[in-house]
Amino acid sequence: MNESPFAVNPFSREIRVLLIENDLAEVRRFKEVLSEAGEKLFPVTWADRMAEGLSRISGDSVDLIALGLSLPDSSGADLFARVHAQASHLPIVLLVSAAQETEAQQAVLAGAQDYLIRGKWESSVLPRVLRYAVERKAVERMKDEFVSSVSHELRTPLAIVKEGVSLVLDGVSGPLTADQDKILKVAQDNIDRLARIIENLLDVSELDRGRMKLKIQPIDIFDLIRKKAEQLAPKIREKGIEFSVQIPSEKKMMEADPIRVEQILTSLLGNALKFTRKGSIVLSVTEEPDRLICQISDTGIGIAREDLPKIFRRFQQFGRKDGPGEQGTGLGLWLSQQFIELHGGSVWVESEQGRGTRVFFSLPKPVVPAVEPA
Repeated sequence: MNESPFAVNPFSREIRVLLIENDLAEVRRFKEVLSEAGEKLFPVTWADRMAEGLSRISGDSVDLIALGLSLPDSSGADLFARVHAQASHLPIVLLVSAAQETEAQQAVLAGAQDYLIRGKWESSVLPRVLRYAVERKAVERMKDEFVSSVSHELRTPLAIVKEGVSLVLDGVSGPLTADQDKILKVAQDNIDRLARIIENLLDVSELDRGRMKLKIQPIDIFDLIRKKAEQLAPKIREKGIEFSVQIPSEKKMMEADPIRVEQILTSLLGNALKFTRKGSIVLSVTEEPDRLICQISDTGIGIAREDLPKIFRRFQQFGRKDGPGEQGTGLGLWLSQQFIELHGGSVWVESEQGRGTRVFFSLPKPVVPAVEPA
């Protein structure tokens, strides 16, 4: 069992710092300030390149990473993403220039604990920032473990309830009246919704811990998209929404995780359906030399221009109304973005309030090695 972050006085606990920074003046000042605060409380290991720093993250030898965003072998958002991917279990505090503050703020949204601007932080601030970063990360870890544990515990009883309702709907226990059938179908829909929420929470937990691994395999991507569309079509048309699918008829083999691609499609089509009261939804696929692009267009309520930059933030919701109806958790688009980017693709949105939305995502085609002439 992990030690509670409040089990010992946080101001007397040793914090082992891995400093990854190329600016020698900043390194010198960083070490001097921590030495004054108590050298034994803040032992510092230094690396001046990303690769060297990553090689020093092993076992439990590091409690916190202080990361400069300008290194010889990487910089900016890409540098943070690569370090965070390998050390998502550790708190990361960024050391940035004033010009990099926007990048630092984006990194905080993506998982960094805090940032300090070079030349502007006071000596008394550094030890406190590092300690608070460690404590916040410990609390986050406890929260993630709790969510993961509760979600796992809910899975089994929910599966039993779902199976029981399915058996009754199938007439195993005898014929049903029309009202009974209607009530049980509503129950079944809500059980499925709860199951999706639980799976989303488990996926968030795995992504936060850096444990999410894709199960890549050869798949006929056109066939997979077509079958998922056929599966979701009745629910869309049930609302009186016209649904059309424009996918090439030939076979197209790609390397991807079929479960995650289906999850992306379910989420994006579900969002289109949720915010389209009338009109149409179109699912289309086009090819470019190095990637495949899937587009989901709808004639729904659209998204305000000022909200577009926030659309892929975790727990972000737009157009949510109080009252009955499925309201979601605000995780679907964020998870879709994570799965798409894990495949090496990208996702983007075009929308205008009152005039519908177009969501695009790309998946890279496999590189076919050139065959040299005999």
